[in-house]
Amino acid sequence: MSIAPRSSRTLGLVLLAAFFGALSGFLLAAGNGITLDGHDHDDPSHHQTDSSNHGNNAPAHAHAHDEMFDGGNHPPRLQLALTPDALGGWNLNLMTENFQFVPERVGGEAALGEGHAHLYIDGVKIARLYSAWHHLGGLSKGQHEIMVSLNAHDHRVFAAGVQPVQAMLIVDVAE
Repeated sequence: MSIAPRSSRTLGLVLLAAFFGALSGFLLAAGNGITLDGHDHDDPSHHQTDSSNHGNNAPAHAHAHDEMFDGGNHPPRLQLALTPDALGGWNLNLMTENFQFVPERVGGEAALGEGHAHLYIDGVKIARLYSAWHHLGGLSKGQHEIMVSLNAHDHRVFAAGVQPVQAMLIVDVAE
């Protein structure tokens, strides 16, 4: 039986402690609603309180970084389709025109006709979407509002004139 030198054991313990410390911090942050995008989604001071800058159909829960970006002469269009998944949940299809998903440029400079989408369920931002399909699971019994906006790389909502490019539908979950 060989015993590792003291310095190797110490380094191993330090690395192990760093790993578990980082994991604990991540779990603590996630449990308190803090996300990796830089702010606490449960803190109302990080959200707008009205939709005055987002057009009449924009959600009142829109983030300040969801200002509108003019879609130009051929702004993007969005329609949603929701179908039950054979194994449970729902499959959400984002049908777009004049728009391309370009996830590798998220956070960069806005460009006409390309970006990502933001998914909201019952007024709460759930996720960024980087493709036309997304599986929704875990919806509780009852009616739920599904809303999706098309966003430029800098997270501003695309606009067609003064209207945000977004679509909404209602799903009624029976079970």
